[in-house]
Amino acid sequence: DRLFEEIVTRLKERASAAIQFTYCLEKPLHGELRVFCRSVIEFHCSADARMLVRVVVSRFLQTPELAKEMFGNSKMFESLLRDWIRAAQHDGRLRDCDVPFASKQLLALLESFVVWPQLIKNAPTPSSSTRDKIANSAVEMFLKYYE
Repeated sequence: DRLFEEIVTRLKERASAAIQFTYCLEKPLHGELRVFCRSVIEFHCSADARMLVRVVVSRFLQTPELAKEMFGNSKMFESLLRDWIRAAQHDGRLRDCDVPFASKQLLALLESFVVWPQLIKNAPTPSSSTRDKIANSAVEMFLKYYE
């Protein structure tokens, strides 16, 4: 149990160190969000993160209540994205919406390409150009609906 807790702690620390994301009124939404999405993708494509995620997911499948205890109701990176969405809404740059839903929606677009295929199907890590395509299309879809 202690070893597993340490693995989760390391995963959270790496996730926190990998992405710094704050809203900036002067920057275009598309650019800010694209950098965030690409950073999330890079984190999930790293060999270290992928190994830690495999261990964590396998344990959470056995004891789902442990996932909630250790991560709460949020995915990694979700609180950063929620804060960003709320700030953009406050400035009138994004429409009012269910912020937790919108943040999960965007992260799910990314994870469907760079987390689950690799964990479930042992798919190869996407190329750099594919990562760009994933980030760009997710941002475009998100902003077309919420901007």
